[in-house]
Amino acid sequence: MAIQNTASAALAVPHQEQQPLEGQADSQQRQQTPTAAAAVPEPPLPSLPQSRQPGVTVRRYCAERDHVDVAHICRNVYGGTDELPATINAAAAEPGTHILVACSGGQGAPLDALLCCQQRGDVLWLWGARTREERRGAGLAQLLLEEAEALARSLPGVASLLSVTVPANDTMLRLFARCGFRQQCEVVSWPATDVCVAAHRQLQEPRQQQGGGGSLQVPEKQAGSPQQATMLSILPKTAAVVDNAAARQLLPHWRRCLSPHHLTAVLLLLRQQRTRSQVAQLAAARPRGQQRPEAGAANSAAEAAQAVAPLAADSAVFAWLPAEYEVVPAMHPTVQQLIADGGVWLLETATPQGTSDRSLQERAEDGGGAAERPGPAAVLVLWGAGFRGVRHAGVVAGSAAALDSALLCAAAADPACCRFYVDCCSQFEHERLWSSTGGQRYDILPHYKPL
Repeated sequence: MAIQNTASAALAVPHQEQQPLEGQADSQQRQQTPTAAAAVPEPPLPSLPQSRQPGVTVRRYCAERDHVDVAHICRNVYGGTDELPATINAAAAEPGTHILVACSGGQGAPLDALLCCQQRGDVLWLWGARTREERRGAGLAQLLLEEAEALARSLPGVASLLSVTVPANDTMLRLFARCGFRQQCEVVSWPATDVCVAAHRQLQEPRQQQGGGGSLQVPEKQAGSPQQATMLSILPKTAAVVDNAAARQLLPHWRRCLSPHHLTAVLLLLRQQRTRSQVAQLAAARPRGQQRPEAGAANSAAEAAQAVAPLAADSAVFAWLPAEYEVVPAMHPTVQQLIADGGVWLLETATPQGTSDRSLQERAEDGGGAAERPGPAAVLVLWGAGFRGVRHAGVVAGSAAALDSALLCAAAADPACCRFYVDCCSQFEHERLWSSTGGQRYDILPHYKPL
């Protein structure tokens, strides 16, 4: 299932315009028909002191007035293939979306830079940073990032900023660092764009001859099915890595996810070690006077988060799914719809019968329970078609075997799936898999800033 008719369908990486072409290849290519956003009066933006940028005005995007300028700013981005002009109006019309623009000069001056923001639970998601070529280097991107932070502080329930970039985008990495963002992890984008596009094209003709296919079915009944080609069947080196005894032994344990709360709990368990470490780092970095007196008595990750850090352990900063150059909170409406449609799968290898979402949450908060109860091992979300029609999936895995099994599960549930965005939870590396295909990857670097 593709993400459609939501602002997330237009989400892109905040980045400089000179990012390598492949870095943009997956950042914002889900198509939408541009529609004029209704001219609804909005409350004024919380403004930064004008002395930060004398002569620069920051205001909200207006489709009627600004769309031509956006098209002009984006005309040379990604070699002229930037789709932000085609998606920005639909995104602007989505609830919780705020598009900030910076203009130099007086009333009616053309916009020089823009940044898109959307509230997603307790985070403000940032994407779509663009600057007019002749105004680059003037500090406008930083100004808009700071204005987005001021906006976030004015929105009820928002506790953090969240965004992504790629390793090749030095400009955005430096900007994030200057503005106090922290890198959370690295999401592997695999295989490289040229490989997955070629695989996608090769699969199209057989699929057309067979009348389609790819409907979700129980993986253990479909895995290894010879009647339909998959990415693994046309990439034998990859299949040799993935199709192993350990991965196949896990296949019967895959189940469709039935609840976003269950999904959130599973994600927290998979990432508990990394989350606890980051919560502790946030606590240590806060000024001593801001720490609450009871902080020293906190025994769990959740208690520590509430006591000394501005983020809860179950914040959307930590409970997200990797997608096509974005990260999507587990409680996002798009994810809830995917769950209802059977597009989210869980691999739970040793969770006791009758385990509730609440008990999973408690295990995540107290460190996961005893070592003999490994519980959740992986999450697979089938996002559907994205850039160039390539079907893609997100994977959160706790081991190489679980990741291999996720690829087998994806091949069974959606045979046309050709690209994966993988969070290894900072637990393992799988270089044999990454190197089984050629091409250059542009991985994703999630960054966040607690408020």
